[in-house]
Amino acid sequence: MRRIAVWVVVAIGCLLGRETFAVTQLITNGGFEAASSAPWQPALALSSIPIVDNPINARTGNNYLNLGNVGGVVSERVFQTVTIPTNTLLAQYTFFWAATSADPANTVAFTPVILNTSQGVLIDPGTAYNGNSAYQPASLDLTSLSGQTVEIAFQVDALYAGVGVQSSFRI
Repeated sequence: MRRIAVWVVVAIGCLLGRETFAVTQLITNGGFEAASSAPWQPALALSSIPIVDNPINARTGNNYLNLGNVGGVVSERVFQTVTIPTNTLLAQYTFFWAATSADPANTVAFTPVILNTSQGVLIDPGTAYNGNSAYQPASLDLTSLSGQTVEIAFQVDALYAGVGVQSSFRI
């Protein structure tokens, strides 16, 4: 019986091609370690990508993306455009984030979001992260977006923060 199962898998692989069960990394410079921030792009209040070189605060490596580190009201977004292959069986986006906040009312929010190329929201996990926390994982399921070109984005909104209230989100 085991021999039949192996032949069935081999036959399916031959029928559908060698990359039937391949894993493809779609995000480029996901750890923000490259000399350039490309292909990440700034949006909203950002004019450049705030990458910090500090191995003590980075989860791994030397660098990390630092959003929200301003006193007062701000909205910042960083995004990267990717195309999810049409033959995708599973597309999972996993990242690590950490936060340091001086906002007593928890009004500053970090949200991972998936947008279409016109900046319309496709996936909003409905979870905004705030408070003080060490690095922790988060994941978004992108399988339903197979065949689409999307923008993987991180956004910080400090819409009600008082002057001098700072929250910093590290990715």
